[in-house]
Amino acid sequence: MTMCENATIMVPDMEKPMVPDMEKPMVPDMEKPMKPVKNRTNHITELFEALPKVEGFNYSTEELWEFFNKACKDKNINIRKLSEKKGNKKDADKPPKKLTGYNMFTSQKGKTMEEKSAGWNALSEAEKKEWKDRADEKNKENGFEPKQKPLTYKEQHEQWSERLTKWAFEDPNTRGPAPVEPTKPVKAVKAVKATNKEDKSE
Repeated sequence: MTMCENATIMVPDMEKPMVPDMEKPMVPDMEKPMKPVKNRTNHITELFEALPKVEGFNYSTEELWEFFNKACKDKNINIRKLSEKKGNKKDADKPPKKLTGYNMFTSQKGKTMEEKSAGWNALSEAEKKEWKDRADEKNKENGFEPKQKPLTYKEQHEQWSERLTKWAFEDPNTRGPAPVEPTKPVKAVKAVKATNKEDKSE
């Protein structure tokens, strides 16, 4: 720096280049909240909500939307209708899926698939059944009826035996024909025949 005679003005020495202070980097002000980006729907909604507040304006927000929708359908008026959110439309049109106990568990427990699978495998059979029952209730709400497991021959025969005993004590004049005994499955008949042959050969 050089000083002029009889003056108090400090003149910078031009031989030294002016270097900005790099010790303090430029940092954006993050305290100011960022405004959300407005799309066409936001602008029109904002306009339709503001206009009815103007003195002398005789249309409500609902009426403005009604006029707008009519204009969009009119082929003589060049105006685009508002685009629908694809995600919402897809979710609305998508039919519900049938759930299992595993689906119910993994939707509420664990973060990764590894954690979900490990958590399910760690459950006892009783705990898995509880989740299965929850899934069955949810499926009923969505219109899915649980499939009835077919009865085994043993279970059918037990039911027939109970009906036959009850039938035997009923009034012969009103009880109708006797219950028909269930037939054995083909596999069971073949197994019995094979057992009989083995017994005879011995």
